[in-house]
Amino acid sequence: MVEKKKKKSEITKAYIYEGAIKLFTKQGFDKTTMRDLASSLDMSLGNIYYHFKNKDDILIHYFRILQDETVSGVTDSLESKLSKQNKIKKIIQTNMDLLKKNSSITKELIKSTSGLSHPLSPFGDELRDCQMGAIELFRRALSEDQKKSEYLDSLAFLYWLYYLGLCLFWANDDSDQSAMTEKLYGLSFPLTYKLVGLTRIGVGKKLLIQISKTMRSILMK
Repeated sequence: MVEKKKKKSEITKAYIYEGAIKLFTKQGFDKTTMRDLASSLDMSLGNIYYHFKNKDDILIHYFRILQDETVSGVTDSLESKLSKQNKIKKIIQTNMDLLKKNSSITKELIKSTSGLSHPLSPFGDELRDCQMGAIELFRRALSEDQKKSEYLDSLAFLYWLYYLGLCLFWANDDSDQSAMTEKLYGLSFPLTYKLVGLTRIGVGKKLLIQISKTMRSILMK
C-alpha cells in the first residue's frame, strides 16, 4: 500500500513538472505563477505546493533531471577506451544536446539564473549536488584513477567553467541553429585542450591549481 501510494505521488509530481515546463515555454518562466500552473493542470493549488514549494523548486528538479540524463548519456563513453579529449567533448556535447531539446525555455532559464546573487545560480548552494556531479564527470574523463589529485580536481573544475561559459553564450545566441555557438566551440575547445596540455608539469601545473583555487574562492561561496 505504501509503495503504491509513493508511486502515485511520483507520477503526479512528474505530471506537474511536465505541465510546468510546457507552461514556462508558452508564457515564460517569470510570467507564470504557481496558480497559473494549477489552473492549467486543473489541480488544486495545495496539490501543486505539496510536490513543489515554489517555481525555483521546479527549476531545481529540471536541472537535476538534466544532470541525471547527462550521466546516463556519457557513462559508457567514460568507461571506454576513448581519448581524454574525446571523453571531455562527449560530456560537453551531450549536455548541449540535452539543453537544445527545450531550447526556448532553457535559454530563458539560463539567462534568468545566471546572476551570481540568484538563488539558482550555477555557483549557488541550491544546486551544489549538480555542480559536484558535473565536475566529477570531467574528473572521470581526465583519469580512471580516482586517487586524490589537486591538479586533476582543479582541471575538472576549470573544464566545468568552460562548459558554463559555453552555455551562457548559447543562451544569448540568436544565430540560425546556434551557429555562432557551434563555431565558438569548434574553435575554442581544441585550443583550450592544447593550452591545458602545457600545464601538466612544473610551473604550469602549480599555476593552474592556483587559478582554480582563486576562481573557487570567488564563485563558490
